[in-house]
Amino acid sequence: MLITIENADKKLLDVIKSIIKLTPNANLKIEKEPTNELLEAIEEVKNGKVESFKDFETYKKAMEDK
Repeated sequence: MLITIENADKKLLDVIKSIIKLTPNANLKIEKEPTNELLEAIEEVKNGKVESFKDFETYKKAMEDK
């Protein structure tokens, strides 16, 4: 059986975790929705709008030059 609960808060999640402990064969899988910032970052990577650096020193120099 599969149960999906959306928009659960921490209190509900704690209760569900306690109930799961009572049933040895039950499994709990928690999936978090990606934030808007993460989705935007993924789009930037897909569109090639990111910079990569060889090492931290190269990154630091590039940030100082901006």
